[in-house]
Amino acid sequence: MWKIVIFTVLFAVLAAGCVTNPVSGEAELRVISTAEEVAIGRNVDAEIRREYNVVTGTTAAARVQRIGERIAAVSDRRDLEYHFALLESGELNAFAAPGGFIYVTTETDRAAATDAELAAVIAHEVGHVAALHSVNRMQRALAKDIFLALILGEDQRRVAEAADIAFNAVIMTGFSRQDELQADELGVKYSWKAGYDPYGLANFFVKLQERNRETVVDKAFEFLRSHPVISERRRRAEMLAARYAAQER
Repeated sequence: MWKIVIFTVLFAVLAAGCVTNPVSGEAELRVISTAEEVAIGRNVDAEIRREYNVVTGTTAAARVQRIGERIAAVSDRRDLEYHFALLESGELNAFAAPGGFIYVTTETDRAAATDAELAAVIAHEVGHVAALHSVNRMQRALAKDIFLALILGEDQRRVAEAADIAFNAVIMTGFSRQDELQADELGVKYSWKAGYDPYGLANFFVKLQERNRETVVDKAFEFLRSHPVISERRRRAEMLAARYAAQER
């Protein structure tokens, strides 16, 4: 009897949970809804704000907000509201939480000398959200618990556990190599579509190379957490930028 019940629930989940990825256009299983993703993101945002001082009312904070809004407007995913925050930190860092919460540190804002460079960094993070990278990672990590929650109806427990995973596994550890490369592509695409120089990401990678020389890795900065090395990612970004530069917006 239980096998029939489990099979029935599993079939219902698979049938109801297949959605189209807004970036790839491919069908994917999704059992974390947009509303749940946003709820998870709010929990993560609360944790981030306990860890960092959020800068408001400054020219730099306004810059992050202004550029972020332009990037969000051309994103492949617009079924949620994006939030942009400038965090007081000497770390060269930027990251995205589920549900459209995007963070840039003051050191990254200082390092991005042009709006095109900062736009590329922000667009990279928006790309993670648009391509559902954190959602897919949470689903893999929570596979068993999600299945049980669907049967038992323990949605609140699932949101709390997913928020912990999002903070520890996604924010602190970073995304996969494949996810990072896709986010690089989206960083170039979105910044170009928003009206910025498409070479912004490549130029920012130059600064990362100068700071790290590809030997000293700042583990806090997710751009540097995955292979290939920055020189390869810079090369790819330059190739993508050249393609977009040759097109009309």
